[in-house]
Amino acid sequence: MRSLLSANRLGFSYPAARPLFTDVSFTVPQGGRIVLVGPNGAGKSTLVRLLLGELTPTAGRLERTTGLTWRWSGQDVVHPDAASGGERRFRDLMETLKFAADLVVLDEPTNHLDLDRTQALATRLGSYAGAVLLITHDRWLGDRVADTTWLLDHQRLRVLAGTPSHVLAVESEEAAAAWSHYDHAKKERQRIASSMHQLDHFAVKAHQAAGSTMPSAERRAKQMDARVTAMKRRLEREAARVSLPDLPDGPLWFRFPDPPPSPPTVLRAVDVAVTRGRARLTNITATVPRQGRLVLTGANGAGKTTLLEVLAGRRAAGCGRVDIPPGLSVAFCPQIPMGESDRSVLAYLTARGATADEAQRLAVGAGLVGTRLQAPVSQLSGGERRRLEIAGALAVRAALIFLDEPTLDLDFRAREALYAMVRAVPAALVVATHDLSLADALRGTVLALTAGNDPTEDPVNVDQLKAQLEQAAEAAPKPRGRRR
Repeated sequence: MRSLLSANRLGFSYPAARPLFTDVSFTVPQGGRIVLVGPNGAGKSTLVRLLLGELTPTAGRLERTTGLTWRWSGQDVVHPDAASGGERRFRDLMETLKFAADLVVLDEPTNHLDLDRTQALATRLGSYAGAVLLITHDRWLGDRVADTTWLLDHQRLRVLAGTPSHVLAVESEEAAAAWSHYDHAKKERQRIASSMHQLDHFAVKAHQAAGSTMPSAERRAKQMDARVTAMKRRLEREAARVSLPDLPDGPLWFRFPDPPPSPPTVLRAVDVAVTRGRARLTNITATVPRQGRLVLTGANGAGKTTLLEVLAGRRAAGCGRVDIPPGLSVAFCPQIPMGESDRSVLAYLTARGATADEAQRLAVGAGLVGTRLQAPVSQLSGGERRRLEIAGALAVRAALIFLDEPTLDLDFRAREALYAMVRAVPAALVVATHDLSLADALRGTVLALTAGNDPTEDPVNVDQLKAQLEQAAEAAPKPRGRRR
């Protein structure tokens, strides 16, 4: 099979920064189906920019076949009209896939897409004639596209056959084995250290006894010194063989300070109407109790973001009333992450009201550790900014938190951490999302929005939606001869 692109020991680093990755080698075959996964900040988008010639590698060699044609759709797409983010994104994707090319590269294509459009994209990719390179944290889509998964993590790229779910399961098994090895090695080192300590104790006792006038005690002290020296050498050889492995990253956990006491009802909407572009919603009535959960879902263009902003008091309603108790602490996490800023991660969190110690805990819980704590926000990846935005919303100690598509840009580990957070945080949550796993974790009242119609309250069975999505995926045509 003809190779479209190949890399040999590729490396890249930005000026005055540690390498993003080193010693990366791969081949993109004609007609291949590759899904690139990895943690936020690992360098996935940078790697693609190298492939497309937007950046120059700092090490290694990259070769492209003569006359290679490609199409590219990045994460940030802007259209000067009133369409929703999902509609604009889908329009750009379909435009990209309309043209035949040797290779199509899509970066986080399901960001903002509703369920129907995600299904349509999977179907279109299944019939695309050229090779596909997909950067995604959407495991559902990745599993239906990939015959090969690239895992970029810890400055290395692993090229593995199979889907992201298969590869991540293997990675999980390897992580468990690494921790088991670590625990065993640590116990061995502790045993060796204990033995050496005992030897030192025996040697001290022998020398104390040698202080007497008995010649035999002095001989025993010298014999003990020789035995201690020999046994220490043997134990040092054992310790050298007991190596501690490089451990995988620990789990993320969004930490949160407890909010102050709040009244029994933190939000009440009565007969609210929303109009923006083609989105026209009427007769919206909802109540959110203390520590309650309200989920806004529906097709692109139905008005989820607009309604969320109205409920949060950031946009005026067409009519009706939204009541939030006076003085209630409220936080809003927007769909578009914060812009460029020279403010550091810790400075951002303290500006939101966290103490220095709280800011440290919040940042570490969001996976921003080491040098990232003092890194300017402008140097963070999209997923890192998203995690920081969520940590910032938690720093406010809000009794009511609004989240607009919070899983956008988050990698698999960060999504799992978010699901755990929304189950546990002692605040009320109002969340606009297309993420079924997030809706499942929230398990609250659901408003299913349909543009131009009244919203339907809590008709949405999350398990039923999942089953429908899986059935649609199985019914979608799949390319012949590719591993599934």
